[in-house]
Amino acid sequence: MFRRFRDGDEVGIVSVMRRCFSGYDRWGLTVKDWLYYEEVDDGFRRDLAYVAKEGGRVISHIHVVLRKLVFGRAVATTEA
Repeated sequence: MFRRFRDGDEVGIVSVMRRCFSGYDRWGLTVKDWLYYEEVDDGFRRDLAYVAKEGGRVISHIHVVLRKLVFGRAVATTEA
């Protein structure tokens, strides 16, 4: 099942991130860290996170982070 973030999914998201990306594991990413991003980055919103679940466990995660990208005179934005 693939769906939008719900409270509690952060535990599974962090677990997947640490298993899949060694940098997050070496850094010791915690649930508290992941939730804190929303306070310090206007483009990071929990409601734009999506999870895939199987057997009640988060097995994948994708997150749209809002950004404004400037390429010379051109501007591209990510939107929800």
